[in-house]
Formats: sequence, structure tokens, C-alpha cells
Amino acid sequence: SGSGAGLSNVPASAITGLNVDARPNFQTAEYTARTTFTFTHNYTTVPSLSCTITPTNSNSKILIQVLIMGWAGGGKYDAVWGIRRAISGGSSTDLGYGADGLRQGTMYYETDTTQNYQGHCFQYWYVDTPGTTAAITYTPRIRNGYTAGSRTFYYNRDFGYYNYQSYRVGGSRMTVMEVQP
Repeated sequence: SGSGAGLSNVPASAITGLNVDARPNFQTAEYTARTTFTFTHNYTTVPSLSCTITPTNSNSKILIQVLIMGWAGGGKYDAVWGIRRAISGGSSTDLGYGADGLRQGTMYYETDTTQNYQGHCFQYWYVDTPGTTAAITYTPRIRNGYTAGSRTFYYNRDFGYYNYQSYRVGGSRMTVMEVQP
């Protein structure tokens, strides 16, 4: 007390109780194949893109970031996005913000163009509090907002318009990261 001792003089072994883990708990997935899938007014799983993470603390939060490249046939403005959380040995839950009907309060997404038939960047994120240390798999989901029936999603590519040999292409990515309390 009052000695003016600097913190550089304190040995690391003397610092206790911080419970700091310098290793990030971080998982990522990438899917670059060009394909299509059908979706309806019920949530449909985006194929071949998911991340599994095992939290180290039951009070941890999980930051989920999703970037999907593609074109939602019939228009991008009617695509509602979500995330499914599946806890190993437990339940599956579709995550989203309240009142997500008709795109109000849904997962945020950003589109890079207003023209039809071009690939878009659908980007959104969510902070989950799963309350477990069991392995959790997160998977992106999509559904129609207004449209009845089914639509085609052009995954990692655009519609192709008149020149089917020169699709504009991209890759989709997903990242999950534990944020400890």
C-alpha cells in the first residue's frame, strides 16, 4: 500500500480468481458447392451448413454469425431467416426474435443489390444463452414470409438468367463463438 510497486513486479502465479481462459472456443463452417433447394412457409434447413460447439460454462453466451450467398426465387424480400439450436441428447429449438411474422423483427439480413436474378448476401447474427455444457449444433433456416407454396433457393449462385454457363457464385459461411460470463 503506497509503495508504488508496479504490476510488472507481480509474478503470474500470485494472480488468482480471474478464471480467464485465453483459448477462444470458436467453430466455423464453409459451404461453396452451387446447388438449389426448395423452401416453403415452414422453416427449412439450409443444407450442408452447420456448426457444433461445446460451451465450457453453462452461463456462457454463444455468438452465431451467418452469411448465406444466393438468390431466393421469387424475390429476396420474402425470405425469413432463423437458426435451429439442437442440444446433444436434448431438445431442438428454432431461435428467432419475437413477432417474426412477415419479416418484422426477424433475423437481420443485408442484401447487396435490388435486382432480381442476382446473387445476394444474406447476413444475420444472434446471441444465444443455451444454459448447458452439452454439445450444441446450430443450423441456418429459411422460410417464406408472405408467399404460399414452395420456392427455390439458388444456393451459392444466382438464377443464371439467360446465360446459364456464367453463374455469379459465392460461398456461404457460419461461425459460432463462446462468450464466457
